[in-house]
Amino acid sequence: MAEKTKRKSRRKLKNFLLSNDTQLRIIIPNLIWMLLIIIATMGVVLSPLMIDMFLSDDIEIQYRAATTFLAIIKPLIPTIIAMFVLIFIHQVILTNRIFGPLVNFNHTFKKMAEGDLTRKVEIRAEDYMKWDSQNINHMIEGLSSIVTRTSVSNDKLIESIGKVKKRVDDIKTRDQVLEALELLKREAENVKEGLSRFKL
Repeated sequence: MAEKTKRKSRRKLKNFLLSNDTQLRIIIPNLIWMLLIIIATMGVVLSPLMIDMFLSDDIEIQYRAATTFLAIIKPLIPTIIAMFVLIFIHQVILTNRIFGPLVNFNHTFKKMAEGDLTRKVEIRAEDYMKWDSQNINHMIEGLSSIVTRTSVSNDKLIESIGKVKKRVDDIKTRDQVLEALELLKREAENVKEGLSRFKL
């Protein structure tokens, strides 16, 4: 039981990085920018102390500047590390809420390319792109409806061809032949109309 829970927990953690290469390409530059901002801020804030430590001729001023510098830096380093960890976690969660739907869209589009119009986009409550997923589902429903109507028209066409084949032996006049062909033409036009909705 504990092993099953552990595996499920590992799977959940693994699912946070759905698109490793793309998610990390967003997360890592953000962390680098944050680091540069922190270094620049610390440089500006601590520069007077560093000037006193390294450029002052008075040993007493150097000592006080070094003591103050250490007093500031000591609690600052764990704070910066904790901040990095929290921002990394936040970035992973944030990008997961964006890339989760994108991965789902991708799976749905692959199914559509295979001709499967039954798969809908289902996203989690906390994910972004809810509006986009509704639009995609609406598009799938529209395509499914067109394909269904075309399929029904095609079935009727096949049925009409079967009826005409049966009647061929009984047809004695030109009008009966034309009537049978007109029936086939109407059914073929229904199929064509359904297919004409697609731009190929």
